[in-house]
Formats: sequence, structure tokens, C-alpha cells
Amino acid sequence: MQWTDVGNNLSGAIQGNYIDPATPTNVQMQVEVLTGVRSGGNITLTLIGPIYGAKSLTGSFANSALLLTIPNVAGTLGQERFLSASLSSYNQQVNKLVASATAANAAAQTAQQAQDQQQNQQAVTSDVSTVNSDLSGLSQDSNFSQDLAAVTSALSSAQADLSTVQSDAQSNGQECPDISPVSSDVSAVIADATGVQQSAAVVEADVQGARVDDIPGLQSDFATLESDESTAADYPVGAPTSSTVAAGISNAQTAISTALSTANGAIGQANGYVAAAIQVFNQANAAGNCNLASPTPPAGMTPIS
Repeated sequence: MQWTDVGNNLSGAIQGNYIDPATPTNVQMQVEVLTGVRSGGNITLTLIGPIYGAKSLTGSFANSALLLTIPNVAGTLGQERFLSASLSSYNQQVNKLVASATAANAAAQTAQQAQDQQQNQQAVTSDVSTVNSDLSGLSQDSNFSQDLAAVTSALSSAQADLSTVQSDAQSNGQECPDISPVSSDVSAVIADATGVQQSAAVVEADVQGARVDDIPGLQSDFATLESDESTAADYPVGAPTSSTVAAGISNAQTAISTALSTANGAIGQANGYVAAAIQVFNQANAAGNCNLASPTPPAGMTPIS
């Protein structure tokens, strides 16, 4: 608190430096304007500002000490004592506040760094789990053995029914009624070929799942792991590496290529079986002059990708 006394009329200011417990890393300052009058040892001050608010205070000044009577929040009166001090003494007290705030700031930064590191380490652990799950999922989804088994089964049925077509065509006579069993056998070959195509469509859907979902998802999740790992203190033992991920993707791509090749080979063979069966029927039809309608090959017997 400082004032200028001109003919017992006072003017000056109160400056308060303090640390708010809510923000212990900062020293804050507030200034309140004062005016007043002095009559002997008695003083009346009028204050305007954030420290005491706009109010008039009374007190006494003697022996370089100011004793003010100040109403508190509860409405009762209290006294606050101000002692005369040198500029260096005031600055020393302010510097103590600054040192306290600096220490609090350093402690807060250390705590924040520890919290950030812990959160980052937790993120890395979660990322590792996600990538390992992606690798396992990709391995499972690129195992097309069941799908291909269905393709192979349908193709085997088509081959067996083609043999039946050929056998019935040879054993039956060339009269038109004798062609009826052959026609039924051809229909069976066509149904089997359709089964090959349907089973191949399942292969194609699963291939697309691995290509569109599994592999990009693994790559994205591993990129997140690498990003989080770059700022982590420790990298979990046994965590997936770029080589592990690359190998997983390469194995899946090889499995995809093999599955497509196998399924498309089966489609080609099934088309051949259908064509051979229809040819046998057409020959029998021509030999008996039956003029029966030639069976129609199944639609959509095209390669998958």
C-alpha cells in the first residue's frame, strides 16, 4: 500500500500479489485505488477495486503501522495490520511467490509428462492388442480351404454326372424316348456347374473381405501403433513389427491368389463339362431326328476376381 499525503488528503493504491490455489503455477496481481483523509492518527480510506471492493474503511496510523477495521464476508468486523517496509523487502516477498509458482509449475509439468507417458503407454498396449487381433483375423479370413472344398465338391459332382451322360447316351437306343434320361443327366451337370459358380462366389466375397477390410485395417492400425510407439518409453516385448505385418499381408495375398486361381480353374472345368454334356445330348438328338430343344448353359459362369 502506498499513498501521497497532501494536506492530510491521501491518494494512492493498494497492490496485492498472490497465488490462487486453483492456479498455483501463476502469480497474480490486483490493484485497488485509494483516497482518504488523515486526522492526527486516525485515517479514513475510500477504496475502489477488486481487493476489498468499493467501500470506506477506518483505522489508525502510528509507529509506521496501519491498523484498518475491515468488514468480512459474514458481516462482522475484523482488523488487518499493515507494517511499513522497504522496497527491497517488498520485492523479496514477491520473489518468494514467484519461486513458489515456478516450483509448482515445474511439478505440474512433471506430473503432466508422467500422465501423458502413462496414457501413451496404455495406447501402445492397446494398439499392440489391436494389431495382433488384425493379424489373427487376416490369417483366418485368408484361409479359403472350406470355400474351395465346396467348389471342388460341386466340380466332382459335375464330372460324375458328365460320365453318367456319356454312359446313358451309349447304353440307350437312338429312339427319341431313349434320350430322356440323357436330358435329365445334362440338367444334373448344369445344376452342378451352377453349384461351382455359387461356391466360387463365396470365395470371391471372402477374398474381397480380406482385400478391402482386413489388409487396409491392419495397415491403418499398425500405422497408429508406430505413431504411438515413437513417443512411448517402452515397446512391449513380442509386439508386432513391420516385418511381422508385411509377412502376414504377403501370406494373405498368396492365399488370395491361390484361391482365385483354384476357383477360376474349377469354373473353367465346369464350363467344359457342361459343353461336353450338351454336345452328347445334341448328338443323340440328331441321331434320333428328335428335334428336341438343346439344353441352355447356366448364366454367369465367368471368372471371379
